[in-house]
Amino acid sequence: MSIHRHDFSGREAVAEALAERVANELVAAIEADGTASLALSGGTTPKLFFQKLASKDLHWSAVTVTLVDERWVPPDDARSNAGLLAQNLLRAKAEEARFVPLFTGAPTPEKGVGAATLQVETVLLPFAAVVLGMGEDGHTASWFPGGDNLTAAIDIATDMPLLPMRAEAAGEPRITFTLTPLLKTRALILHLEGQAKLAVLDEALGEGPVEDMPIRAILRQEVVPVDIYTSALKRGEPMSVRAEIAAVTEKIAERSAATRAAYLARIAAAREAGPRRGSLSCGNLAHGFAACAASDKAALAGEAVPNLAIVTAYNDMLSAHQPYERFPDVIRQAASQAGGVAQVAGGVPAMCDGVTQGQPGMDLSLFSRDVIAMSAGIALSHNMFDAAVFLGICDKIVPGLVMAALAFGHLPAVFIPAGPMPSGLANDEKARIRQLYAEGKVGREELLAAESKSYHGPGTCTFYGTANSNQMLMEVMGLHLPGASFVNPNTPLRDALTRAATKRALAITALGNDYTPVGEVIDEKAVVNGIVGLHATGGSTNHTLHLIAMARAAGILITWDDFAALSEKVPLLARIYPNGLADVNHFHAAGGMGFLIGTLLDAGLLHEDVRTVAGGGLAAYRREAVLGADGEAAWRQAPQTSHDETVLRPAENAFQTTGGLKLLAGNLGRAVVKVSAVKPQHRVVEAPAVVFASQEELIAAFKAGELDRDFVAVLRFQGPRANGMPELHKLTPPLGVLQDRGFAVALVTDGRMSGASGKVPAAIHVTPEAACGGPIGKVRSGDVVRLDAASGTLAALVEESEWAARQPAREDLSGNQCGTGRELFTAFRAMAGPAEEGAGVISFDAPERAA
Repeated sequence: MSIHRHDFSGREAVAEALAERVANELVAAIEADGTASLALSGGTTPKLFFQKLASKDLHWSAVTVTLVDERWVPPDDARSNAGLLAQNLLRAKAEEARFVPLFTGAPTPEKGVGAATLQVETVLLPFAAVVLGMGEDGHTASWFPGGDNLTAAIDIATDMPLLPMRAEAAGEPRITFTLTPLLKTRALILHLEGQAKLAVLDEALGEGPVEDMPIRAILRQEVVPVDIYTSALKRGEPMSVRAEIAAVTEKIAERSAATRAAYLARIAAAREAGPRRGSLSCGNLAHGFAACAASDKAALAGEAVPNLAIVTAYNDMLSAHQPYERFPDVIRQAASQAGGVAQVAGGVPAMCDGVTQGQPGMDLSLFSRDVIAMSAGIALSHNMFDAAVFLGICDKIVPGLVMAALAFGHLPAVFIPAGPMPSGLANDEKARIRQLYAEGKVGREELLAAESKSYHGPGTCTFYGTANSNQMLMEVMGLHLPGASFVNPNTPLRDALTRAATKRALAITALGNDYTPVGEVIDEKAVVNGIVGLHATGGSTNHTLHLIAMARAAGILITWDDFAALSEKVPLLARIYPNGLADVNHFHAAGGMGFLIGTLLDAGLLHEDVRTVAGGGLAAYRREAVLGADGEAAWRQAPQTSHDETVLRPAENAFQTTGGLKLLAGNLGRAVVKVSAVKPQHRVVEAPAVVFASQEELIAAFKAGELDRDFVAVLRFQGPRANGMPELHKLTPPLGVLQDRGFAVALVTDGRMSGASGKVPAAIHVTPEAACGGPIGKVRSGDVVRLDAASGTLAALVEESEWAARQPAREDLSGNQCGTGRELFTAFRAMAGPAEEGAGVISFDAPERAA
């Protein structure tokens, strides 16, 4: 064996060194022959290497690229490794290169072998370089142990350069190179990352049959030297994601193959079509910049200067959004300094759930998400923009903005938060006074004084509800700049981060060399990262609706089963009210998002190899933002130990070994429960049902003293088709009072609870909903209902034959249809999808909804 090993300490280093080596081989081949061919392995491991190689300055039009192996599907199919190659290599500077796919359009791999072989022999050989990967089972390319054609595939004397492979581990049939063409290369390189693969390499270098580890066929041949480029990860560096997380991700990718491929095709077509201000008529363009300064008009008359859309959810009523009043001026100034132009493209509605809780206006809350998506879509419809920044924080606002951003997925998108208000009245004291008011022990004056001390200034409410869960998601999914989520508003660092986000958005447009469309940032791995972050922090149950809708906007189909599978593997690392006494300012001070992401990466619970608006992978989000000496944003390593383990803990010392959410299923349907805020002794309740059709009925029964007993409140006709699925946070204080009195109480509803709810076990989002004939409509007062958050069951303990014979109840819903604007949403109620599909009116062409 002639083997040369090159060891590096991290992914960035090995990717850069490998890219430099391959680029040098290509340059040498072009100088010698006028052309150069390159064979690469697929998969996600070489993604960073592809990106590094794309940045190399060489004569790409003289380069021909192929894959060492390929699934027998067209290169634009979502299952094809060619798609990954195209996104990360061939769409960057290397887009001039020629790509030769092994897929030839033949009906079967067997029939395609001849055509593919001819391409390899006449177009590619000899290679300037071949870069191979290796699996943890010792395969390379598609040479899997036990493959039907393994002997021929590794036979150096074979006359057949390519073979169809049908090994069970490979999934779809593949076309793969045999050893013969691989050895016709100037440089044969093996690329390995991670301790697990290094252990496999050590085993492969020892004695043993080739049939057990096909990589030995490469290592033992004597025709051409083998260079091995490795990175052994150290503590604090990203590691391979755990197999359990990878398995859920792969299941999502398989389920989403058709819809994701169609989505990527749409945004690729949109990228080719625009934005092209030069294609607008003079009248179009004149309208588009009529109100701009003269210098901006001159810049926008051509296409060399990027134009940045500002989509804002500013209004004075929402404390979280009031700081956005001055953001457009900050953004316009920063854009000008960066050589671009920024325009407010449009505003979106932003209602405050804190104002509408328990009021008729709450019936519009969930539907506002889809209205926001539509409104932002109108803002971006003018074909004037090269990128967008989104100003939004709260409940339905961020999900709606994400959905719109993904509808324009060919544009880069950066989300800019405004930050939480400083800490006010302690959360446990606020909750105590709310319960005293519910019991009639304090009056409205005392309650209002306490609430005013809690919500006392500009910024996001400081408890960990949906608004702050949104901010966590935007950072862990790579749509914020690192460390941006929880910096207080109207501070120098907040303004510096806004300027930095503006400049970054302009830097990642298609006009530059770091094009980062949001439709490629949000992929299956980013979505899984979001779910992991939600579990690890005990985030809002609303995201079992919103994440589904957001993912569907990118052609990705996730289900509550995915949430459940990940919840079993992700530990709870944060205690923020209502899951604890701390608020988000305490979380940020304890180490915040930088610490959280770092410990999850170290534990293999997050995908590091994702695209982000900051560039590179998720490892960049181990950093925290600080104010530099020049007054601009700078970044440093986030704390590697928590400053307060009562608030934030490392993965190896979690508050609990499973996540904050649990899936429930049984003869009442499917539902979710937030267990992170519920004490273990309250997570199983078996008691007689008391059925209600409105939250007002339940509150009246509480005030009348009718609920001083063990019971399960079944509150139905609160789903999206019944009344828009309002939050039922108003029920938390009375139910909490009853629990504190020693009664076993629980809530079962097809409605929602606020992201701030907790303490009392609540099976929410029950689907199918009562208005659609769901079994929750069969429950009668007195039936024993069991909510078991430990085993994941939700059932009415009624004899099976009787249950089957019962007809679901009906309810007069006319009172939900008018007043406070509800008459404007009749079509939304009629069209709304079920909770498990996001409870929205936008289908994104998902096949099952279309059916």
